[in-house]
Amino acid sequence: MANLQESLTIQRLGERLEATKVALESLFAKVIGLEDL
Repeated sequence: MANLQESLTIQRLGERLEATKVALESLFAKVIGLEDL
C-alpha cells in the first residue's frame, strides 16, 4: 500500500515538473521574442 502511495506522489511530482518546464519554455520564448523586436 505504501508503494502505491509513493508512486502516486512521484507521478504527481513528475506532472508538476512537466508543467513547470512548459511554463519556463513559454517564458523563455516570450523573452527571446521581445529581444528579436
